[in-house]
Amino acid sequence: MRNRILRWCALAAVALFVNHLGPVAATARGATVIVGGGSLTLNLDGNAIANGADADYLAYFGVNLTPGQTFMEFARHFTPSQAAGLSVLDFRPQPNPPVVNFNDIRAGWVRPSSDGLLYGVNGRDPIGAQPPGRGAESTTFAFDPADITGTATGVIGTTGATSFWYSNQAMIDTGSVWLGFGDLTLQYDASRFVSGGTSGWYLTNNLLFPATLFDTTNVSVGFTGGVFTLSGDLVVSPEFHDAWGFQDGLNVGSFQLTSYAVPEPSSIVMFVGGMAVAFVFAGGRRLSRTA
Repeated sequence: MRNRILRWCALAAVALFVNHLGPVAATARGATVIVGGGSLTLNLDGNAIANGADADYLAYFGVNLTPGQTFMEFARHFTPSQAAGLSVLDFRPQPNPPVVNFNDIRAGWVRPSSDGLLYGVNGRDPIGAQPPGRGAESTTFAFDPADITGTATGVIGTTGATSFWYSNQAMIDTGSVWLGFGDLTLQYDASRFVSGGTSGWYLTNNLLFPATLFDTTNVSVGFTGGVFTLSGDLVVSPEFHDAWGFQDGLNVGSFQLTSYAVPEPSSIVMFVGGMAVAFVFAGGRRLSRTA
């Protein structure tokens, strides 16, 4: 009886010990860490975007840009709260009173700031029905802190949207009025890594259909005190170039991600179980000698 009571006391002590250490205890042994919540901030270079067209590429498809006019202008950003309940068509950068296209507001146009565009990082719970054209994803990203890029799986899902005006007459004449992207996902793919170039981390649009927008360069990755951080520069991806005619690899700004990371539940269970067995086994041996 005495042995049984002391073993239960040892188990309780281990549980309290792990609860107190939290992420530190589990990650000390290279356990898998999961991410959820936090924010993604884009700092877009409005001038680079405005003048970022691949004129030769567009001309190949019969679109000869009008000289002296920009290609595309940043119009508006929708934070997670502003985007809640909106369909993709609600992201149209419509001023008040409404206009047909950029021609109606060209005179007197002042480009808004495109710094600090906030996207919210989604949690890991499933996302239910969404408004038409929306495709936000739950966060499924996980990694081993001992080798983040070597073990990274899943995506970091976000909510929010950003819209732009087509500002060049040649584009407007094709019927193009505006472009929007949003509900971004951020993830790692080793096949997109280029030594001295792109990092392998990339951002995908999820409005209407998935489309890779930006690769990243000059990336810094961190994991300290249960907080996962990622930052770097945004460059136009080959997919974004092919679909919308921006210069491939053009640097259009920077990004910063801050998200909360905790040990995966299975890692905690394995850690607690191992500690408990060790404690009870050692306690049992000591008790057998003293009973």
